[in-house]
Amino acid sequence: MANGVIQGAGLVFGSIGGILMITAVLLPNWRHNDPSNDPIESIQFHQGLWSRCVSLTTGHWQCDGYDNFILGLPDRIMIARSLSIGGVVFGFFAFALSFLAVKCINVMEDNPSAKQKIGLIAGSFWILAGIGIGGAASYYAFSVKRDFDICLMQDSGFDRSGTKCHVFGTCLFLAWAAMFVLIMSGGLMICGSCQVEEEEYNESRAYASYSRVKRNLSNTWQRVARNDSGRNVDKTYV
Repeated sequence: MANGVIQGAGLVFGSIGGILMITAVLLPNWRHNDPSNDPIESIQFHQGLWSRCVSLTTGHWQCDGYDNFILGLPDRIMIARSLSIGGVVFGFFAFALSFLAVKCINVMEDNPSAKQKIGLIAGSFWILAGIGIGGAASYYAFSVKRDFDICLMQDSGFDRSGTKCHVFGTCLFLAWAAMFVLIMSGGLMICGSCQVEEEEYNESRAYASYSRVKRNLSNTWQRVARNDSGRNVDKTYV
């Protein structure tokens, strides 16, 4: 019972982490211009993994997608996009396998050992998904920080009105949150799948079949033993 609760918690946290991950990957706000020293604060420039946008204080957004998918993009987008796609793929398989692994779902209940192995694989995939999206966000944040330092060095340091520096966007923090939640869900799924509880194994169909075969063999041997003992008694009287 305890393992099933832990696995269920891992599936719930994994689902939350997956939603955070997909939201971070799709939204175009991985970095935006620093409005603190921008003379035109009514306009903000946003960049994401798939598009770059211009937003106004009126709420109007205008976006333009990148021309290339992987090659030809800046390093920060190319690497972050590759890692985030890998994280989404691992998250999808982890979500599918978790449904087969959790004990509260009556799938493969006659084979607890297989459910245990699937649970371990699902937990590993959750962790890999977290590493993927976390690596994408961390590398992108490193690139933003590096460009921000270069922006400050190129400027006079007192009046930055002529330079557009970029700062962290909201999606970076969503991606980091998704990383922690996904890794935690993977750990819970692995902990809940480390061992098969004895009561669950005893109640499984496999154990029931084994007990029935064992009982039949025992009865057969008892009949054979009684027949042999009867023959020996007859021989004694003879």
